[in-house]
Amino acid sequence: MASQKRFRKTYFSTPSAMSHPAYELWSGERYKERFRKRNQEIPEFPVQKQLRNGEICPDGAYRKIITIHDAIAKGCDLFDLAELELDYPDEEFDQLFRC
Repeated sequence: MASQKRFRKTYFSTPSAMSHPAYELWSGERYKERFRKRNQEIPEFPVQKQLRNGEICPDGAYRKIITIHDAIAKGCDLFDLAELELDYPDEEFDQLFRC
């Protein structure tokens, strides 16, 4: 765990379900809870559409959504998209690769 300011914490995940362990961090709920407990105004977090370009959020975390299609469009050739689409049901594929 990086605690010193010269180190950066990086989390990679697909917290597409509210039950996912990383969802509280990704959604900002963990951060917002502090404001709720103090009855303070809760900072507004960017909506999913805004995160396609990446954004520094009120909790200081940089969040960015990258789909498999984004990665391929930027030149990543590590995936066989057709094979992945055959391997996963639509809902699971959406959750894993389309954020």
